[in-house]
Amino acid sequence: MRRAFTLLEILAALVVSLILALVGTLTYSTLKDSIADRDAKNSVERVLTAERNWAARNGSWTQDPNELTGTQGLTVTAGASTEPGIVSISTQDGLELGVATLSESGTCLAAYAADPLVGSGFRWVEMPSTQPCSGQVAVLSEG
Repeated sequence: MRRAFTLLEILAALVVSLILALVGTLTYSTLKDSIADRDAKNSVERVLTAERNWAARNGSWTQDPNELTGTQGLTVTAGASTEPGIVSISTQDGLELGVATLSESGTCLAAYAADPLVGSGFRWVEMPSTQPCSGQVAVLSEG
């Protein structure tokens, strides 16, 4: 004799399937944002490298995006980063540097570097969500 599934068994299988789908969706979303943020950090680090090369030759940071090399595929601007792939740079008297970009996840990732002659490296800056995503804001918040 054949036995059919009860309504309770079908509902239980449906609930388990929905929970697994929800977990998978959340994991995918988190992974996608993490990859987007990593790509944005890579963009900031490429511009920082270009700035370090400029500073090694000239003794200060530059705010002129046209003077940077090694930033192919990126748009470097002295204005704010309004979308992914646009990297904002700003200097304070050529001695402090802020670099910022917007990630695909909507996070503004920024770095601050002090005097290029000291060579102290850079540090990541937590950008306020109420401010534009720009190198200038990074300099002002850290400098």
